Amino acid sequence: MPTTTNNSSSQHAQARAVAARYVQRIARWWLTLVIRLTIAVALLFALRWIVLRFRRVRIRPTAYATPPIGPEEIDTQRRRIVMSDLHLGGGDRRDDFCDDEALIAFIEHYVIQEPTELILAGDTFEFLQVSLPDVADDEWSQRAAARRLQAIIEAHAGVINALRRFIQLADNRLTILIGNHDFELHYPAAKEVLRQALHLPANDPRLRFGISYHGGGVYIVHGNQFDRWNRFVNFASISEPFEVVRGTQLVKEVINELEEDPFPLAPLIDNIKPSSAFFWYLMSLQRLRDPAARRFVTRGVIGFLQVTAW
Repeated sequence: MPTTTNNSSSQHAQARAVAARYVQRIARWWLTLVIRLTIAVALLFALRWIVLRFRRVRIRPTAYATPPIGPEEIDTQRRRIVMSDLHLGGGDRRDDFCDDEALIAFIEHYVIQEPTELILAGDTFEFLQVSLPDVADDEWSQRAAARRLQAIIEAHAGVINALRRFIQLADNRLTILIGNHDFELHYPAAKEVLRQALHLPANDPRLRFGISYHGGGVYIVHGNQFDRWNRFVNFASISEPFEVVRGTQLVKEVINELEEDPFPLAPLIDNIKPSSAFFWYLMSLQRLRDPAARRFVTRGVIGFLQVTAW
């Protein structure tokens, strides 16, 4: 009997020692992470200060502009339906819109109803997350905008067909306001791609674009100009050089790469607001035991800090 008791005590002691070593490893990992992040933040903010102190970029408005829609252009007798932030993407892993059938049913419900103006109030199309082999991620041009929108139209052909049926009624109107994720709609080539997809001739009044909608008792904007990360110096047109706001940089350089990560929860990164809640969820002790989760969190935090510092 004493031998059994001694063996049991020895096993408990070994288990406690293993647990203590595991806790120490976790503590060391956290301490190392905090130290590295602190150093990285300090260096990045110092670099940002130096760059902004000596670097000035002057942007110039171009002719690729979209005017606001004012009271004189609004028919107050027509019913108005407002939708926003559909973020229709290119049909790949980055594309977060998966409710095509529900949207089609919603649009078609109004095809045979009273005269209606459907107002899509910004970020209808997710230009920033379309990946194409013949278009670089940092290419900003008429050609690139047209190619990205064409890919979106092909990926969501059913939705475009429903909009086409809606707009075929002479008394219906489709108004598209520009947001920060579909800012490339300022390019005439992108507007023309959508017009052709809807089978509308040039300058057909049933389709119009704007940066704001003001009249008939309502004022509608996408709202990005009230967000310092997504506020453009010149929102009314394309600028030269192309104006890349910090939110655009975050999507292009951090979120897009994170969504390509094999980590199972990666596609959720830009679907949880605030994004910090997503990272706090992953940083719980239980989930950080997964090496894939640790790698994903580290990449995300470092990428976010780089964008913040720059």
